[in-house]
Amino acid sequence: MQGILEFVKQHFDTIITVSITILGFIVTYFMNKKSVQDELKKDKVMHTTELMETLPYDVCQFMNELFHNKSRTITKQSIDVHEKILSKIIAYGSVDAVKLAIVVQECAYEKERQSSQAGVDDGTRLMAAYALLITQLKFDLTSEVIPATSWFRIKIKDYEKIRIKTEAAINALVDELGLNSKFKI
Repeated sequence: MQGILEFVKQHFDTIITVSITILGFIVTYFMNKKSVQDELKKDKVMHTTELMETLPYDVCQFMNELFHNKSRTITKQSIDVHEKILSKIIAYGSVDAVKLAIVVQECAYEKERQSSQAGVDDGTRLMAAYALLITQLKFDLTSEVIPATSWFRIKIKDYEKIRIKTEAAINALVDELGLNSKFKI
C-alpha cells in the first residue's frame, strides 16, 4: 500500500495530465458524434424543404384550374398533376398536411360518387381543404400563417356572397383535424 501511495505522489502530475487527455478525447468524441447527427438532420430538413418548396404554388395552380374549368370535366393531365401533388405531400409533408391531403382526396371521391345525384355538395369543403392545405404548406416551409381565405379573396370576384359558408367550412376543418388554431378565420 505504501508503494502505491509513493508512486502516486511521484507521478501525480503525469496521472492528472493523462486523465485530462483521456477525458478530453471522450468529450470530443461525443460532441463530434452529436454534431454529425445534427448536421445529418439539418441536411434532411433542407432536402425535404427543397422538394416541398413549390407545393403551395402547385396547389394554387391546381385550384385555379379547377375554378376556371367551366366544363367541370377533369382531364387526365389534371388528375396526373393532382396525384403528383398528393404523392409529394404524403412523402414529404407534415402530419397536418397529410391530414388535409386525405380530406382533399376523400372529398374528391365523395364528389365523384355523388356526381349523378341531385343536391351534390357545391365543393365548399373541398376548396376549403385546398385553401387550408396551402396555408399549412406555407406554414411548414416558412412558419408564417396566411389566412386560408386568401385564395378566395384573390380569385373570386364576389367572395362576400360565399364568405360565411367558406369561413365556416375552413373553421370546421381546423377543428375536425386539430390543425393550428391560428388557421381559424
